[in-house]
Amino acid sequence: MQQKLFAFDVDGTLVDNKKNVLDSTKKAIKSLINKNHVVCLCTGRTPIQTFDIADELGLKHFIIGSGGAVIYNIENEQTTNIAETLDKKDLQLMWDFAKKYKRELGFNNGLKFWRVYFGEDINKDIDDEKFFRGGTSRNPIYDDIEKAKEALFSEKIIQAAIKLESYKLLDLQKEIKPLLSKDVHHHITSEVYFEISRKNIHKFYAIEKIQKELNILNENTYCFGDSDNDYEMIKFSGNGIAMGNATLKIREIADKIIGDNNNDSIYEFLLEQKLI
Repeated sequence: MQQKLFAFDVDGTLVDNKKNVLDSTKKAIKSLINKNHVVCLCTGRTPIQTFDIADELGLKHFIIGSGGAVIYNIENEQTTNIAETLDKKDLQLMWDFAKKYKRELGFNNGLKFWRVYFGEDINKDIDDEKFFRGGTSRNPIYDDIEKAKEALFSEKIIQAAIKLESYKLLDLQKEIKPLLSKDVHHHITSEVYFEISRKNIHKFYAIEKIQKELNILNENTYCFGDSDNDYEMIKFSGNGIAMGNATLKIREIADKIIGDNNNDSIYEFLLEQKLI
């Protein structure tokens, strides 16, 4: 049996809206690992933000983090940045627009993650439940604004994202897009994030590196996702699977659309395809 590669986005895909991995998904992934297949997380989060999920699932191989900008090897605990750092001009724009909208800014260097909030109180400021589905709880811990700003311009930042209400996101995108550098790749993720990284860095770019390292054919690669930052891995992998809750952009290019992230969709698909 040929070894296969399975890459799962986290928020909106591998976890439900309560940020939990379904028991059926755990069962499915355990079966894939027992069959000696390679199972990777492939997320916009930094690898360290997914260590608990990787441990819960018993993963043995890789975590692709920061939207494809970094690969973490679980076996040897080594992190490899495969993206160039963002320009300070673009980082300043992200800072200024997060401050203008009085919302959240997160950024990372592939290892460490910083997060600040420019509003007063998210529980009073935010009236969009989608804001609290992934990455931000009702009682978040934010970094000191001045210390975070120092880190923004002194660290080698490879990814930054503004988080705000889903119905404000297109307005933000329209405003900031013409001002960003031409070498910046930007997209909307999880309905509430406007995210930037250097151009040509995306999740499938990292997946191709793992395919080459492990000599796994693209036709034996299965990628699961729901957000626009999953676009390249859904479009270019041998098997691109969109969740039922995926954006229209993702569903239009997927090889297969399955059920949503709150149901046993991943398990049922893998069972149907006789992969488990």
